[in-house]
Amino acid sequence: MSQSQPSPSQEKYFEVSLAPQTASNEQLSAKRDEVMAERNRKLQERMAAMAQRRMKRSTATSSMKQQKEAIQEFTQQFTVRYDAIEDDIAQQRTYEQFKALKVCAFKLEQFLADNASILPSYTFEAKNKMMSNLKEKINQTQQSIAPKPKFVFSQKNKNVYAPVTAAAASDEDEKQKHDNNN
Repeated sequence: MSQSQPSPSQEKYFEVSLAPQTASNEQLSAKRDEVMAERNRKLQERMAAMAQRRMKRSTATSSMKQQKEAIQEFTQQFTVRYDAIEDDIAQQRTYEQFKALKVCAFKLEQFLADNASILPSYTFEAKNKMMSNLKEKINQTQQSIAPKPKFVFSQKNKNVYAPVTAAAASDEDEKQKHDNNN
């Protein structure tokens, strides 16, 4: 039953002895200084790396902040211009007015395209869809209020090509003779 715990007579002891000092105190001190210098150099490298990471994070944060501000400014300008065009649709009465409104819509679409590089893809797609809907609304309203006028020949052109009578021909001949003499 006493197998788990050894009796005091069965305990083993280890003897430890130190090796004689082979290096002088100066050599040991030089070695210690060398090791400490290496530790300090590695510590300085780690501190510099941490400082660089911190700088990257702060510049990334500031550039993200600038990009966010640019997106907000674009969205605000786009919304104001979009709403103005949308409000003007109901006020248009002639084909020329609708044509001018379409030019404004085209300029807004160009503004969207110019800022596509700063916009997230989902924002660009949403604004692009809004522009498609706006152009469709303009076209539908124009078709119901002031459709595009159809091309017709004017009455002036018909008079120019009217048949020439004998009396009119003799008058023209006299004019030509008179012009040639002068």
